[in-house]
Amino acid sequence: MSRLRLLDWKRRKLRDVQLSIQSNQAELDTLQQDCDQLLTMRLERDAVEVLDKDFGEEEIKQCLFSMAGNKAPGPDGTPATFLKHY
Repeated sequence: MSRLRLLDWKRRKLRDVQLSIQSNQAELDTLQQDCDQLLTMRLERDAVEVLDKDFGEEEIKQCLFSMAGNKAPGPDGTPATFLKHY
């Protein structure tokens, strides 16, 4: 490869890298704005109360019995079939 072709190739690669950095920076700026909006959002008191409520026995049963028998709802790997039976 001649020196001029090599120099031209390097310039094109440098421009590609610069464009990529600019594109990534724009995406980072958008992400930062989205995060800032999420951090400033506030939940209404009613929503907080609903989210803070303990799970009821019926709600737990409904979830458990709607699961496929071979699925494990927890990290211990106990299948739903066992939990449904006992």
